[in-house]
Amino acid sequence: NQVLKLVSDMLLILNKADIKKPFKMRFKDLEFLEDTVYQSYDTTRRNGENDYLISHDNFMNFFKKNLLIGFLNLIFFSTSYAQLNKDYLTTYDSIIEKKNLIITNGLFHINNYRINNHKNIYYKEELFVVGEISYLGQNYYDLKLKFDIYNDDLIFNPIGNSENSGVILIKPNVLSFSIHKSKFVNLDLENKKGYDFINGYYEEKLTKNNFAFYIKHKKSKKKIIQNKNYVFEFNHEISFVVLKDEEYSRINSKASIIEIFPESKKIIIDYFKNNRNLKKSNSIMFYTNLFKLITL
Repeated sequence: NQVLKLVSDMLLILNKADIKKPFKMRFKDLEFLEDTVYQSYDTTRRNGENDYLISHDNFMNFFKKNLLIGFLNLIFFSTSYAQLNKDYLTTYDSIIEKKNLIITNGLFHINNYRINNHKNIYYKEELFVVGEISYLGQNYYDLKLKFDIYNDDLIFNPIGNSENSGVILIKPNVLSFSIHKSKFVNLDLENKKGYDFINGYYEEKLTKNNFAFYIKHKKSKKKIIQNKNYVFEFNHEISFVVLKDEEYSRINSKASIIEIFPESKKIIIDYFKNNRNLKKSNSIMFYTNLFKLITL
């Protein structure tokens, strides 16, 4: 039961944070286990509802009892510091401070490259931005992240650290993350058949039915001599992968798409013919629009 799992996860988090305040519940009817510690109090209501404070240690058994016997009309208020969703996880992160989270386990990241023309190693920008990740099955929100696409590393900035440093998150532990309004997934974890061209993090651009369109962001390094010193430029490169019927394929030509979607050959040929300028100016939009068209 998804509701019970959420409640269980919430109690686990509150236990870790050593917070054991009572929970406020409201029922029209309810059953207490004989050993449940609770307190009823008057809210001056005249609608037949009753409010109760349930002790932290008794809450799960109490919740299961009333859920299983069919009292689904409950209104769950929880405590002022937690909710059964993203909010309570964010609150927990702030309670124990992000620098102490399990995700701080990893190698130290420092960018020592002297950059030319603002062409750095990162996705979109060098500064940390607010994002979220799924790490070892747990979701973390409102974290300072940036994505080093030269090394394919996700960087986390714990509280108090310099903008030039951070922790490289352990890749096999990262299921997905979101920054700059884009979601990235670790396809290494999904590559059960061992495709040799699948490597690391991919932007998940489109998913529908049994199809997914992914973008691999990379940067190539160029060394330049400037005033008798070496500086570097990192140039952004992209490549495309699709997943259809549990098979991954690289996309690099019209023929490669027709091979995957032979039933849409005429649509694909016409689309390439009519959208040449878009392909040159914005290949991501070009392919995204095409896949939306042929996967209707």
